[in-house]
Amino acid sequence: MPEDPWRVYAGVVVAFLGFLAPCVQAQSAADLTPRLHIDGRTHDYRTVEACFRNAAVCAQLVPRPVCGPDEERDDDSRSNRFQDVRQIYVTWDAHALYVAVDATIENAALIVLLDVRPGGLTGLGNLPAWRHAVRCTEVLRPDLFLAVGDRGREVEAWRARGDAAIERIASADFTARATFDGDAADRSLEAALPWTLLFPETATAVDTEPGAPAEPIFVLPPESSRAGLRIAALVVGTSDGFGARDVAPDPLGGVPLDARDVSDIDRAVQVAWDEHTLGAPPQFVDFGAAVQTQSAPRLLPSGPTVVPAALGVQGLRTYAGSRVSRLLLADAGLDLAFAFDVALPYPEVLFLSAAIFSARGERVIDLARDVRRTRGTPVAPFGAFSDPLADRWDGRDRLGRPVPAGTYVLQVRTTLAPGGTTTESAHSITVVR
Repeated sequence: MPEDPWRVYAGVVVAFLGFLAPCVQAQSAADLTPRLHIDGRTHDYRTVEACFRNAAVCAQLVPRPVCGPDEERDDDSRSNRFQDVRQIYVTWDAHALYVAVDATIENAALIVLLDVRPGGLTGLGNLPAWRHAVRCTEVLRPDLFLAVGDRGREVEAWRARGDAAIERIASADFTARATFDGDAADRSLEAALPWTLLFPETATAVDTEPGAPAEPIFVLPPESSRAGLRIAALVVGTSDGFGARDVAPDPLGGVPLDARDVSDIDRAVQVAWDEHTLGAPPQFVDFGAAVQTQSAPRLLPSGPTVVPAALGVQGLRTYAGSRVSRLLLADAGLDLAFAFDVALPYPEVLFLSAAIFSARGERVIDLARDVRRTRGTPVAPFGAFSDPLADRWDGRDRLGRPVPAGTYVLQVRTTLAPGGTTTESAHSITVVR
């Protein structure tokens, strides 16, 4: 007797849905080790495991609402592409949390901050190792961080002991690899962190059935309301004491231009753990289950991201009196005027910062800091945002003292929002007496 056509049709539909199901949601299987090889490469991570997802990436996802934040760019570092975080990947299985970071850290180092519970480090400025001018806000207080330099493959892991103390985790307790010393295009840090490393005091072994191997169930601390991982990555100098060159996600206040200034980590990516109790705060996470659903990451806090500066300083010039000059005659009482323009199309408003630096990179004086400028009619030789009366330097430092003769650098920065991502230009000045 011929088979019922509706039964055949239903079977095809079921088979198709079974094929489609893994594409609908990001899923972490009970064991990802066959797919994820800790080799310092990120090609074996899936699109849905990326923390930053632009429009092209979102187009690959089904359904598209799981896009997550589109915030990190390849061109937002103070050092351009040479010291830049590009992407962060997060996923997990029954055994470990997997974290990977694509970055370029030439003559620099990479630090990855991980926060899984309340409390943790308030900054890196007073640590015995990896001490940098980095301040952590309540958005992300790391319980653990990973660190590696650009000339080594050994990744260090450090655990927070309070808000300003750390202890190094033995390399045998986790698996990690970095490839920043190679020539490969996908230079990355990759780590597998066992759950017992993140939740050592809450691990409980239970028998799933008589005679079966014990499966771990990790109980989140009752006071925790986060129920997930908060993560940020930053590029820092190889010397202690300096701040960040790039941070992902971008801080709300931007990254300071001067590496000696403190960098605030006031944004983080949050990836939620599996929530088994619907409609109530999650109290436990069973990482021994066959499948866990990885939800879309989101940015914390939920406010606006840093506005990128879609403009560039161009035509930066200096004037002594009425003629173009690179000389500032300090003893003659002449101010040195400077003029600049920005690339088209003009915005309505921009914010200007300008400073004088010595030839050794020391800040001599701030001439302007996030000064609001409204577009006007350009008057030659000044641009649409220059102010001939304000854009001047009298050859003195911040204490009002005439600077010694020598070479100095005028640095001008513009941005579309105070503290946002800036573009800059520099001009050499010679002071003579």
